[in-house]
Amino acid sequence: MPDLSMCVRCGACKAFCPTYAEIADEVFSARGRAMLLQKADSGEPGLSERFDSSISTCMLCGACNSSCPLGIDLVSAVCKARKKLKDSSRERRIMNRAAGFIFKDVSRSFKLLSLLETLADLLPVQRIEPFKTLRKMGIRPSYNALRNGPAIFKAKNPKGRVAVFAGCTVNYLYPEIGRSLIEGLNEINYDVVLQKGESCCGAPLLGLGMEDEAVELAERNISVFRKLKVEAVLSPCPTCSFFISDVYKRLTGSGIANTVDVSEFFMSKIRGDGRAVALLSGSSGSTVFHDACHARHLAGAYEAPREILKAAGIKLRKTENGCCGFAGSFSITHPGLSESILDKRTREYEGSDTIITNCPNCVLQLKRTMGSKKIRHMAEVICEALKGEGHVRKGRGFRQIRDSYPSGA
Repeated sequence: MPDLSMCVRCGACKAFCPTYAEIADEVFSARGRAMLLQKADSGEPGLSERFDSSISTCMLCGACNSSCPLGIDLVSAVCKARKKLKDSSRERRIMNRAAGFIFKDVSRSFKLLSLLETLADLLPVQRIEPFKTLRKMGIRPSYNALRNGPAIFKAKNPKGRVAVFAGCTVNYLYPEIGRSLIEGLNEINYDVVLQKGESCCGAPLLGLGMEDEAVELAERNISVFRKLKVEAVLSPCPTCSFFISDVYKRLTGSGIANTVDVSEFFMSKIRGDGRAVALLSGSSGSTVFHDACHARHLAGAYEAPREILKAAGIKLRKTENGCCGFAGSFSITHPGLSESILDKRTREYEGSDTIITNCPNCVLQLKRTMGSKKIRHMAEVICEALKGEGHVRKGRGFRQIRDSYPSGA
């Protein structure tokens, strides 16, 4: 992959950078960051303050990567720069220690958060960051984690077996998304394995410049999933999916094999079997599809979810694509900027009754300002469309997904 020295400063990436759209300063654009990184590599003096601000506000969304005509990986370059900066200030050291504590043992961390939640009225800790922001985002951790249950979910007439990499958000905050994914897979006759020993994918740590710690988690997950004999590994979180397949290869030399996007896996199996999906009752309202940044820009998963929704009778309202403003720790370290970016999505989706997305973190973020709308994960919609239990419109039946159904919103 071309490195930063190949950048010709054409500005193609600049048009899609969400932080530049908010701040309107070249330093906070993708091209500006590329230029600063080049200058830093050459040893140019006097860059510290500008460099720090520019690199710390990058959302790692991948829009620059997908828009670069030369294929330069700016996201990886920013992560490497953050590794050099991780001990540059007291605030960063505190943030990194907290992140290390949380993500190295997420089960322990969420149990602690659950305890703090029950004592919220007694302890002042809930009034300070990052707990204050977590409360505003509607995070209510519970002990009812997805992977606390069975390890294998059997289909009635299994024709194969897949594994699910749940990810932290689904496992601890939205286990219902994970259950919908499992039920949907069972519905197309796949046994599902929830592998014990799954750790955080490591994306939050790498994003903070903690590469060594991210490598540790990567090696742990690779060791756990390497033992499985499955056709594919699916994750309801596109960040996890891209990370365990592509980023792990860069960090360790090998990734978790056969990692496939959820919608693309269902699309290939449903179309291959001539399977029918239900025409959903919710298709009569105004619906938009919100693309997760990592799904669209890094994994290239754009067509499959739209094709499934079209087959299910859901007509999507055309809207401008854009980031929701979550970006992991960015929503905590830069809450004002995160909320400003989210506000654009709120206005864009104002006329819609339902928002469907392929990312649990987008669900979490969108619910901050659009809680009155139906905000659903693609796995939940797929499960309903396959099962058709109580969701089929009166007088309508099922529709098969065939090549004759064009993709696109």
